[in-house]
Amino acid sequence: INAVMNLKGSKRLATDGDFGSGTAKAVKAFQATVSLPQTGTVDRTTWDALGFATRSDLAVLKVGSRHPAVSSVQRALAKVLRKKVAVTGEFSSSLANDVKLYQKRAGFKQSGRVGPSTWASLMLAAATLK
Repeated sequence: INAVMNLKGSKRLATDGDFGSGTAKAVKAFQATVSLPQTGTVDRTTWDALGFATRSDLAVLKVGSRHPAVSSVQRALAKVLRKKVAVTGEFSSSLANDVKLYQKRAGFKQSGRVGPSTWASLMLAAATLK
């Protein structure tokens, strides 16, 4: 959760697996931005709002996908590739090219799509960068 909060624009949280008071505060701030009750806990509604909803159309993000999860990919790629990436929530052909570049650097098949393996690798890479 800390890594995702960092990608959502929170002040830098340690990605140590600890859901401490700083994480709860970041979750509350996120909940406020998406008009959810500010509980500081990650319930199903908050989880879905973070872009992790279990939907078959999100199993693989690709050109044409529109979802908050795409914004998370855009922020992560900007950080990892150290380049400007527009955060629109829409998966464009330009984003597919950025995904391919990341996949090449990470040793993945260069599909330009973000499935579970690319997602996990990218989010971890972004979370561990300073």
